Amino acid sequence: MAPCSLRIEFGDQITLTDALNNAGRFPKRNTAFLSQFTDASNVRDFRFRNTTELTFGTNSVQSDDILCKQFRGTPVSRSPIRHRNAITYCVDQNVLPYALYSAEQAILCTPNRDFDVLICSLDRLDIPQHFADLGIRSVHIDLQSEIAAENLPLGWLPITTYLRLWLPRYFHATYDRILYLDADTMIQTDRLCALFKCDLNDCVIASARDVQQWKNLNKPIHDYEKRQIRHQKYLNSGVQLIDCARYVDDRCLERMLEANQRGEHLLQHDQSLVNLVLMDEIAELHPTWNWQWSSNYPLFSVFAQPQILHFCGFSKPWDTNTVYPRALSVSLYLFLARHFPDQAISPLEPSAYDTTWRARITALIHHALGLRALHKLTKRFETDLTTLK
Repeated sequence: MAPCSLRIEFGDQITLTDALNNAGRFPKRNTAFLSQFTDASNVRDFRFRNTTELTFGTNSVQSDDILCKQFRGTPVSRSPIRHRNAITYCVDQNVLPYALYSAEQAILCTPNRDFDVLICSLDRLDIPQHFADLGIRSVHIDLQSEIAAENLPLGWLPITTYLRLWLPRYFHATYDRILYLDADTMIQTDRLCALFKCDLNDCVIASARDVQQWKNLNKPIHDYEKRQIRHQKYLNSGVQLIDCARYVDDRCLERMLEANQRGEHLLQHDQSLVNLVLMDEIAELHPTWNWQWSSNYPLFSVFAQPQILHFCGFSKPWDTNTVYPRALSVSLYLFLARHFPDQAISPLEPSAYDTTWRARITALIHHALGLRALHKLTKRFETDLTTLK
């Protein structure tokens, strides 16, 4: 029988039956996982002789000489899959440095981590060796044409934004849960492992409320305001803890794509789809896990010591502005100057952050008036690892 070639998806399981005598580096045992071979330099032609059957997914291939080649979606780095959970980012080249800043923090803050860290993209992204040595992996997911064919509204966003909706389907055979993070997040906790273990209350996804509902929990915002949907939580999609198997079993991706095909007007793009379609299937995370920086209440973001800071909105701490503390801008500048010098922007001088006494007193009064709403928002949670349905 003539040799045959297979394209093997990253993370898929294959079962080898009968005796095999391989000329490659594939293990001589009956069950093997491609996740053990995630080094791009190891992408070779594996030739299996005397193998009577190769079961790949639901397909069986008979051959005396099976040639397996071309791993699609193979991570670029040398770190193998080690865990059943993963932190994931979806980026293009433009925001890769900021995702790596966040990813590095996730690893350095969690020395005994039980999760992988993946930089996912529709493009092939090379990450500096420093980050590969930390265990951060770049994963090329070849879905550009499939996502583009859905005609999802983009506005000012790159198409990579929607890749997060495909991640659970892509990784469900590899990971139990994934924690999706936007690139503009900052990790400030050593408790990420505990977050992966929290009870999702039989829900598919857990996310924190959007900051625009923090003062008024029942306020209809964004898509809910347009549709007059009241007394319903609207969640921010910048941090999502996802049960991969349930996401696939419940056809979450397919249902969101069907909603888009019906012509639903989406104000917040992928976030709109998640909230409108999965409205009753999302658990609410404590806001500390997606603390969305508010220029109206900056002191709350400092004194609350949140687990994950999210710089949502158009102003970012790596740009030239006084929205964020100078210490944060300096930290990002030093990181970029070391690893991505072409994108490092010098922070403003300390004098640029000076304000008048009147402005300081006004800000303190404003914060004092907001304390009650903040207490009402957080007191609903027994602990910061409690989720609400």
